[in-house]
Amino acid sequence: MHLKEVFNQYSQDYDANRQFFIPLYETFYQSAISILNFDTTCPKILDLGAGTGLMSAYVLAAYPHAQITLIDQAGDMLNLAKQRFTGNENLNYITDDYISHTFDEKFDGIVSALSIHHLSDENKKQLYHNCFSCLQDGGIFVNADQVLSPDPLIENQIISIWHNFVKQSGVSEDELAAFYHRTSFDQTAPLFSQLNWFQDIGFSKADCIFKYLNFAVFFAIK
Repeated sequence: MHLKEVFNQYSQDYDANRQFFIPLYETFYQSAISILNFDTTCPKILDLGAGTGLMSAYVLAAYPHAQITLIDQAGDMLNLAKQRFTGNENLNYITDDYISHTFDEKFDGIVSALSIHHLSDENKKQLYHNCFSCLQDGGIFVNADQVLSPDPLIENQIISIWHNFVKQSGVSEDELAAFYHRTSFDQTAPLFSQLNWFQDIGFSKADCIFKYLNFAVFFAIK
């Protein structure tokens, strides 16, 4: 099954279950928002792999007048985002692959949550190049995502702690099976490798603001 079909299949329960699958769920998302800093009250934001619009909702809580473009190739997920933001005319929706899609505008910020780790390393690098090109000078890219430990033994320990957290969260057996199915598509990359890629691409600054287990919030400024 293609990744797009997987997320379409689980779209209805996706938001409700996230807190059971993400340790320090609220801190994870709030950390991503806290690093955003704009000179305007209505920044132009691109949300990559926007899904049901959860990250965009956090952005709007901080910047209610933000103009946000949400892109995701899973149409069922994006339809839930449209329902979430019914009546907000500052939001634009694109059902497409965000790697190959051509954007005809520049953004003050680009955000993404729990999406890019599904890409191969080469596609990650290509996407980061695209993000650099799509940002205004001084613009920021923030990725709240899963990362890989460079040490296999530590990685195994981290994954074990994470899976135990999920098992103890009270999810049903069906939800647990769906979780394992989704994680089978993961192609995580080490945090420090990705920060180095940002520097190689030409971003002026790159750093990590939050990390717990395999969940990290890291950013780059053009």
